[in-house]
Amino acid sequence: MTVPKPRPPEPPRRRADCIDGPRPCPWVRCRHHLYLDATGDHGNGRAWRGRLAGAELEQLPATCALDVADDGPHRLHEIGAVLGLGWERVRQIQVKALEKMRKRLN
Repeated sequence: MTVPKPRPPEPPRRRADCIDGPRPCPWVRCRHHLYLDATGDHGNGRAWRGRLAGAELEQLPATCALDVADDGPHRLHEIGAVLGLGWERVRQIQVKALEKMRKRLN
């Protein structure tokens, strides 16, 4: 008789479910996780790649975008360090996001 494999715990569905959870966050497929990045649709599913090439999960400065946001305001170079981007690219993303927000408000 085979013993069924134990079912992994359910991933968090809300911020309240994971705010006091283990860090580094083990839920790498969470949309707020900073390790993986969706690279687009390849056939019937998404392709995933590590955001910081060669970095292990434990080496990341932060693993959850919500944790970073909870820490308060950050400078562009600080956000870039967390995401593995330069400050100029972070600035470009910020400008684009602000434009989208303005369009939705009008």
